[in-house]
Amino acid sequence: MVRYRKTCYRVNVTGIVQGVGFRPFVFRLAQELGLPGYVLNDDSGVTIEIECSQENLECFLHELRTCAPAAARIESVSHAEVEFYGYCGFEIRSSQSPPSGTPGRSRSAGVSPDLAICPDCRAEIQDATNRRYAYPLTNCTNCGPRYTIIREVPYDRAGTTMARFQMCPECDAEYRDPENRRFHAQPNACPACGPTVQLFDSSGKQVKLPLGFHRDKPVLDRCVAYLRQGKILALKGIGGFHLACDASNEAAVQKLRQRKSRERKPFAVMFPSLESLVQHAEVSEAEASILASPASPIVLVRKRKDMNALAEAVAPQESRLGAFLAYSPLHELLLNTFGRPLVMTSGNVSDEPIVHLNEDALKALAPMADYLLLHDREIEVSCDDSVVQEFRARPFFFRRSRGYVPLGIRIAEPLTTDLLAVGAGLKNTVTLGKAGRSELFVSQHIGDLDTLGSMEFFEATISHLSRLFDVQPKFIAHDLHLNLPSAAWALEQARLSGTTAIPVQHHHAHIASCLESVRGTADGNGNKAVIGVALDGTGLGPDGTIWGGEFLIADRRDFLKVGGFRRVSIAGGDFAVRQPWRAALAYLEATGFPVGAQDAFFSEIPAESLSVVHEALSKNLNCFTTSSCGRLFDAISAIAGLCHESTFEGEAAIRLEAVLSQTALAEGVVCEAPPVNESGGELELDWRPLVRQAADDRRAGIPAAEISARFHCSMVAGLVTAVQVLGKRFGISTVALSGGCFLNTFLREQLVSRLEDSRFDVLWSDQVPCNDGGISFGQAIVANQIIKGAQSCVWQYR
Repeated sequence: MVRYRKTCYRVNVTGIVQGVGFRPFVFRLAQELGLPGYVLNDDSGVTIEIECSQENLECFLHELRTCAPAAARIESVSHAEVEFYGYCGFEIRSSQSPPSGTPGRSRSAGVSPDLAICPDCRAEIQDATNRRYAYPLTNCTNCGPRYTIIREVPYDRAGTTMARFQMCPECDAEYRDPENRRFHAQPNACPACGPTVQLFDSSGKQVKLPLGFHRDKPVLDRCVAYLRQGKILALKGIGGFHLACDASNEAAVQKLRQRKSRERKPFAVMFPSLESLVQHAEVSEAEASILASPASPIVLVRKRKDMNALAEAVAPQESRLGAFLAYSPLHELLLNTFGRPLVMTSGNVSDEPIVHLNEDALKALAPMADYLLLHDREIEVSCDDSVVQEFRARPFFFRRSRGYVPLGIRIAEPLTTDLLAVGAGLKNTVTLGKAGRSELFVSQHIGDLDTLGSMEFFEATISHLSRLFDVQPKFIAHDLHLNLPSAAWALEQARLSGTTAIPVQHHHAHIASCLESVRGTADGNGNKAVIGVALDGTGLGPDGTIWGGEFLIADRRDFLKVGGFRRVSIAGGDFAVRQPWRAALAYLEATGFPVGAQDAFFSEIPAESLSVVHEALSKNLNCFTTSSCGRLFDAISAIAGLCHESTFEGEAAIRLEAVLSQTALAEGVVCEAPPVNESGGELELDWRPLVRQAADDRRAGIPAAEISARFHCSMVAGLVTAVQVLGKRFGISTVALSGGCFLNTFLREQLVSRLEDSRFDVLWSDQVPCNDGGISFGQAIVANQIIKGAQSCVWQYR
């Protein structure tokens, strides 16, 4: 008989291996293979010691890599021989974390995002014989809160907001049972020992209810009764509060709009099941998969024409519906009992971050809600719902937040130093990176930085992520526009802390973000340059003008502007964004199209206002020069009679896409590519024929749907022509598409397909939003190249 010498091996595993049932998995694997030793969480991930033969080690490592829990994400597995100890069995040990300030200490453990309720927990809370029946804060190793309750890593109960809840004997027995799925589930709790829910009215008075056999069920039943009466409920979820009402009750939805001062922006709707959703929307197999994923994001699905059961006020004049499934036990119990979809929108005051503290909810949300459903499991950091759209069977991010954050995003090269990128002024996120690691951590959605509350959230998010990942930034990347709140903060922080501030141009950040976020191609196209098509609303160019429709030759280090949309002067500054008719007047006058107050495009605009703006344009008073693609979409929307006043960002362009006539497209709408000319050594896409065509069509009584179809098709044709010219001129066959205008489904799908037909390799942002939510990621990519002194390859194309 051959004897194999036993050796002690220390195995280090990095990645998302804490809070996902990884230690219990290792324990069971070691037990199955008969290997003595231990496993524990530490600052870098998970450390394992096992005593076995070389043959058994190979088997163990193979199983470790291939059979890990679904929510785990292993980045590296390394092993080395250590001194033989002679373990008697295998155990899970307490986590080890060197004190702050320990020399050589480097915290690098991954942190799991929050996970949607799993099938086992869903079955338990609906089973009247189970001790967790109707318990709205149920979880296990496979689901529940993670990022939003973590205060410190390594991930143990003591480092979460569950620390103050002592497990009862039954929960403790589950926690210690290797055969139980709650084996070492850190947030484990039940009605006997865990957090509880309480109901308050809008005056802050607790609603007293008779005690039931199941502690929380009377509270939930009363909430359902209130919802059926058309009341508005504020409820505390995983990452913050939602405002909820009956999605089929027109009066209730209108009341919520009025109280939240949200005139037309669509509401998200939560459904009790996929079967319920398909009654109201067309759901593809890929969309269904995303909806049911552990991230459980809001998915933009196409409305059914016969969607009569939902109130019109849910998503007025929209072709798509923001839908998601109940992803927490609390939501599941409410929806399952209510039996119909609920509006489930972020619980916040207009332009403020989502509320996540009970005391803040009782103050800020009471004017909007009739009742408030609270619980005492604290949320350490708020995290709004993610919003995606299916594109080529994958999530295309509109907002990357709960369910995805704080997963690291792999990048091509390790960072040379700790850095922070502070993002844009709108749809803000921040990105942090740790020296030596080939990944970046993009924050949850922070929002628009135009209030004190949003800036406080911005700073708190930076502090929280810096603490979790032990990042001490030596460099801070920011936008070129120094008046943006994020850029101003970066400069002040650099001054106070002695760090170095690095400005990054907005549209270069868009393209760099796209280059590095293409899943599966972290090494991207190496150091090769691409044709970057950056289309958005506004971003300051190095020439001091407002860019927004740009053609760049770019790599991760630098860029060269080689073309863009024809520029136009628009009057009114920020008013031009909120009042698309101003853009319409500017584009029409720049086209030489005679307009007046009698024209249908401006019949709703007071003559005095029209006259003031006309004079400002003629005298170039309070005007800004821009190549913005977003403003062009706004102008066409106003000319088509769809939106003269925007109540939320992007409304005019969204409504232009929403009416896009599929009939006209199927019949082959007549369209011509706009001219692509040479101007000052650069390529110029001349939009004037598009504006003139839209105005002629409107005067001729052509429906807005056909105007939109013609404009969209012409725009795609013009962009394809421009890229073809640039590809031939510079010998580049890879195109990167980024910027908020690519949230437009038709524009994105058609342009990608047409360019691929023209034999271009087309890249689009896959792991971060293409809008300003991805700017911080792009800033970090560019800054890292600058810090390391990388050489750009774009200047050879001068």
